[in-house]
Amino acid sequence: MLHQIIVKILEGFDVVAFCAALFYALIGMVVMLLITSNKRDVNSDRTPVHYSYLFLIKDNAIRILTTVLFIMVFIRFSQELLGKTITSWLGFALGLISDRLGNFLQRIAGGFRDQVSDFIDKIFPPKTK
Repeated sequence: MLHQIIVKILEGFDVVAFCAALFYALIGMVVMLLITSNKRDVNSDRTPVHYSYLFLIKDNAIRILTTVLFIMVFIRFSQELLGKTITSWLGFALGLISDRLGNFLQRIAGGFRDQVSDFIDKIFPPKTK
C-alpha cells in the first residue's frame, strides 16, 4: 500500500531521481542559508554575539520548512514546469535559488491577494459606522 501511495504521489517520477535531486537541492539550500547567515548584525538584540548553529536553525525554522516543501513540489512538477526531469545539478541549483524563488512567489501571491481583496471590496463595500 505504501508503494502505491508513493507511485500515486510521484505519478511516474522515478523515486531514485527524486531523492537524488532532493538531496542536492537540500545541500544547495543549506549552502545559501550559511552564506546569508554571515550577513547578520552581531550588535543586534535579536542575535547572539557568537555564531550559533542552533540559533540559526531556530531563527529560520519557518523559512527552512517552507523552502524544503517548495523544493519537493518543484522537483515533483519539474517535468511539467521545465519539460524535462530534474537532474542532480538542477536540484543543487534549485536549492541555491529556492529562497529567492519563494520570495518572488510570495510577492506575486501578495499582489494577487490585494487585487482580489480590492475587487471584493468593490462588489461588497465594507460597512461603515
